[in-house]
Amino acid sequence: MPLQSKNKTVYYHRKFPRVKTVDQCEVEDATCIYEAQEQFHRDKQVDSKIVQILRQRRIECMHWEGPDAERKCKKIVDDYENAATNWFIKYGEIGCNGNVIDVYMKQKHRLLWHRQNPDKPLM
Repeated sequence: MPLQSKNKTVYYHRKFPRVKTVDQCEVEDATCIYEAQEQFHRDKQVDSKIVQILRQRRIECMHWEGPDAERKCKKIVDDYENAATNWFIKYGEIGCNGNVIDVYMKQKHRLLWHRQNPDKPLM
């Protein structure tokens, strides 16, 4: 009987508890800001991977379906476009060295612009 049969360890993705966002941190609390930055980095990696997977599904569907791809891949294309738009709204134009404070300011400016221009659509 192999030794591995009694040591059945189940591997799952590591789960991190959610931490405070940067707007909930005190100004001088460097630890809280660091944890918020790490949470932002993990969220960005997850969101980027989701967009990458949806993009790959769209490409595969387009190749597989050929001329009927526009009709048969509509839901996949719509899901990808929605995810890519949401990713760009949150992370676009920040740059590779952007941090959680930059993203928070971008969100704040977007909400202020929408409050000043309620008749114009956000996207």
